[in-house]
Amino acid sequence: VPAEAIQTGQNGHYVFVVKDDLTTENRQVVVARTYGNESIIAQGVTQGERIVTDGHVRVVPGQKVEIKEPVKPAPAPTAAAPKAGKTDSKD
Repeated sequence: VPAEAIQTGQNGHYVFVVKDDLTTENRQVVVARTYGNESIIAQGVTQGERIVTDGHVRVVPGQKVEIKEPVKPAPAPTAAAPKAGKTDSKD
């Protein structure tokens, strides 16, 4: 999961799980490891469950949330290939 989804509280690590009715549930998790911006959760959630990754300050258990699709960054411009022909080399 994205590392920013994991919160730390008095009882350890937790995430907000989004249930089928779009309400949230606070769930204790065990983090196996974190590498860069990704964390592996060993216990507490199952594959396919949706978790909150943004706006944690405004989320409380039982609150209804809105699912938003991630904003995809614009593609990076491609570098123009060098033109064949005359060069400025003085060999």
